[in-house]
Amino acid sequence: MKKRIDIYIPFRGTMITLGLLIVFFIAMGIAGRSDLRDAQYDEELYCKMRGVWEREKVMGVPAEQRNGVPNYKLGLIKCNET
Repeated sequence: MKKRIDIYIPFRGTMITLGLLIVFFIAMGIAGRSDLRDAQYDEELYCKMRGVWEREKVMGVPAEQRNGVPNYKLGLIKCNET
């Protein structure tokens, strides 16, 4: 019968844990960047739709027939008025 030779790898469990943590943080970074892009797109869309609402308000369109959205964020988002 052959004798089994065990090879000792120091900190083997720690290295696996560190590797998994690195993969986790990379995945969270990718997800966070995607969320940031979504938030920027939502803000741009809100500003566009708010502009439509304000233009139709100036034109005299009744509120129930206007397109866009009113200023429901009350100054939380600063839209460029063009």
